[in-house]
Amino acid sequence: MSNFDSFWQPGDAFMRSGDARSAHKSYRNAWEKHAADRKTAAENGTLAQYDQQYPSKGAFWLLMRSANAQFCLGDFEDTLDTGATIFNIFKDVGHVVGNPFFHLRMGQASFEIEDPATRDTTSMSIDNLARALICGGIEIFSNEDPKYLAPILQVLRPPAGFDSWHSAHGQGCALDQLNGASGFLAALFESKYGTPPPYPAA
Repeated sequence: MSNFDSFWQPGDAFMRSGDARSAHKSYRNAWEKHAADRKTAAENGTLAQYDQQYPSKGAFWLLMRSANAQFCLGDFEDTLDTGATIFNIFKDVGHVVGNPFFHLRMGQASFEIEDPATRDTTSMSIDNLARALICGGIEIFSNEDPKYLAPILQVLRPPAGFDSWHSAHGQGCALDQLNGASGFLAALFESKYGTPPPYPAA
């Protein structure tokens, strides 16, 4: 059990029951509490101790839960706004770039709001979905709408030694970026990869 468990467990219970809206509200309240507690620790000169008890990876996965709930609700603009917050906060500590699930949800959300007529290989959706495939392998798209994978298969060749991405199982180059996920998200990844995190580094 990590110190972050009490932050995400109520929201996870809502997600398991299919109530993504209540889950998002719970995650958002938990995030605001964490941010307020961290600010108080900084004011009291105990920030180092707080961050040791509540490390950045746990905070990252707490906010990713919120983005995931927003995506499940179809709130795509809000998903991207949360993604921008995640990127700005965690880009320098190694949790964001190359994280297959971050790129998947950001790619899917942008896919939904982009004009299909102007979508090309430079668009935000294609860039993020391609990163999701490269970093997470074909498995990260398991149980997702095939429309998100289809355009990526047209622009990305399969790994060497494979005839197609569909046969290229176990080829994600950054599965270890999913480590630290727990609860509902760990179960989600288990449904995709067959086993829950942690995953070995490539």
